[in-house]
Amino acid sequence: MRGKRTDTYYVYDAYTDELVGCGSLAKISELFEITPRTLKKYAENGSLYASRNTDNLLKFKRIDGIIEDVEPTIKVASGKVKIKRSRRLLCNFVEVFDVFKEPKTEEEKEYMRTHFSIIDLNRVYFKLRTAKENEYPFKISFYTNSNSTTLLHKEYYYSKKLAEQRIKYLQEFAAKRELGAFWYDNNYYDDIGRIIYVTRLKNGNNLIQSLDGVQTI
Repeated sequence: MRGKRTDTYYVYDAYTDELVGCGSLAKISELFEITPRTLKKYAENGSLYASRNTDNLLKFKRIDGIIEDVEPTIKVASGKVKIKRSRRLLCNFVEVFDVFKEPKTEEEKEYMRTHFSIIDLNRVYFKLRTAKENEYPFKISFYTNSNSTTLLHKEYYYSKKLAEQRIKYLQEFAAKRELGAFWYDNNYYDDIGRIIYVTRLKNGNNLIQSLDGVQTI
């Protein structure tokens, strides 16, 4: 016999934060074609879910002790849910490095191909500064547009000339894709429009700074 329901799962449009609907674990799992186990996981860690039957990005939240049911916003003939696609946020992603230099050997080229972070130039601003904290005399600092004190990344240089060339490159850079998804360090990110910065941590996890906050996976 199934246990008594003691909680509610809320579903939000990840683009707008609007409530899509809510209900029991079984109901939400069926509607959005996600297994109960996976739904619990997404609700616990706050990750965004790319729904296959709504063509949208969703967020789930579980609230214990509340029994509430709100029918999803729009139904199709099959009884499944179809949510209007929100306006996609355009991005301009570029690779950034801890130390930027012109590689002279195959080993250096391979290292730069495999050791980088990615940052959305549409969501940040950057400045060339002198660097006093290590052996590199110059750096480019990247800050979020929303908060001028939030430092996301520092890219260091031996040469001021190279740093100035890099500034010019970043100012003129235009990514080949403005929408879509990508792989980084064996992790898949669906709809990159809300992501600002992704970097690999020393412990092997990825840190993701998005318009929704900071997450580590």
